[in-house]
Amino acid sequence: MRTLLPLALLLAACGPSRASFSQEAAVLTCEKISECLGQTGIQLAGYDDLEDCKASAPTDLADETDENTCPEFSSEQASLCLEQLRTADCDDFDDVNAACDEVCPS
Repeated sequence: MRTLLPLALLLAACGPSRASFSQEAAVLTCEKISECLGQTGIQLAGYDDLEDCKASAPTDLADETDENTCPEFSSEQASLCLEQLRTADCDDFDDVNAACDEVCPS
């Protein structure tokens, strides 16, 4: 048990993997679009409804963060991005993009 705790802390400090980031960021983004812009926002994003967005967006985002498209994925920036997505309100939601853009620096 003593060896599991340091390992768990180390893994948590490393930030999310590409796959877990893609999944969580996409779902949080869909929820925030729905909360702030309603059904119209979801449709403008290219999805039929919130459930379609949650089901399809992780695959769409995974394509943007795969090893070929994003060779320098930053798990530290991914953690910051997810935290901002979780805490953003509708007024500052646009500001989240700046933090999330740093996940895959160009």
